Amino acid sequence: MHFNGISVILPCFCKSLTDDWPVQLKRAMVSVLNQVCSLPLELIVIDDGSIISVNQLESVSEIFQDTRVRYVPLQNNSGLVFALNVGLNLARYELIARIDSDDAWCPEKLQKQLFLFDADLNLSIVGTGMRLVHKDSSKDEDLVRPGTWGGILRFTAEVGCPFPHGSILALKSVFHLLGGYSHDVRVTHCEDFALWTTWLRFFKGAMVEEVLYDYTVSENAVSAIYAEQQRIASGAVHARYLELGNHESVPETMEKIARILNLSLLEAGRICFLVWNFYDFILAEKDLIRPLKCIFPDRQVMLPAEVNNHLSDRFFYFSMNECPIGEHARCIHTIKSLKFEV
Repeated sequence: MHFNGISVILPCFCKSLTDDWPVQLKRAMVSVLNQVCSLPLELIVIDDGSIISVNQLESVSEIFQDTRVRYVPLQNNSGLVFALNVGLNLARYELIARIDSDDAWCPEKLQKQLFLFDADLNLSIVGTGMRLVHKDSSKDEDLVRPGTWGGILRFTAEVGCPFPHGSILALKSVFHLLGGYSHDVRVTHCEDFALWTTWLRFFKGAMVEEVLYDYTVSENAVSAIYAEQQRIASGAVHARYLELGNHESVPETMEKIARILNLSLLEAGRICFLVWNFYDFILAEKDLIRPLKCIFPDRQVMLPAEVNNHLSDRFFYFSMNECPIGEHARCIHTIKSLKFEV
């Protein structure tokens, strides 16, 4: 294993003891701590301003004595996104997983995901299939999505959110690079979907094509309470994703960019995201023009010779070399001049 461990983030909010929520929380925590996993593991429980301190609940107080459990009480109820980002910032390990208080994992979930990470050093995120669990078990449903990067992108285009939130195991470094979960009100209640559409544009993903966790379907869940808001926000995220029109070509194109620059796929993904995030105008040599136009359909990509015909004075030269037209009279950044970590 080339990772130092796994940080599991569990955000929670106890608003009542009249239902079976404490029992569900116990089930979720136990399912994490009972993982058959070859790496060190920590469970970060983010208590989002509960009226009753979660670690004092009789049903789970003993579990909080486990040294692998970190209890983080927030003074105020600040919402899911804030709680998740607190967990990301506190995580000690290089891999991140997340679970909700009403979910549960199969014992081998993390280990099966680690097998994929070990087999492919360019992977950044791995999901799994899930079982939708209803009060009426006859309605239970197993959902398994495609295993490859290309298959996941096609699923996103044809259906929607690619990763069940409680299924992912992913690189903390990419979470941090992308800024964690967004507070943008336009993606409220579909923050994970918005994050994955950006993530998978630049970084390779995969799926374990097995059902390895239970997702509890409940009328009290956030997705049920805010179903209409989630539907509208998810529709907007999906529409923006489809507008790019590049989902069929992303894996092959990112691999080509990595080959041309003689970088790993992960390194190429980091550079592409940073350039996309900070620059509107991108210069490149002929062999990179078409690949970059595919990855950056929402940016302007041009040859260095075209720069003099452009009004902008801020460009990025997408190369490991110095820009052939020099950097005087224009602000032309390169991979080396910006000292990207590659």
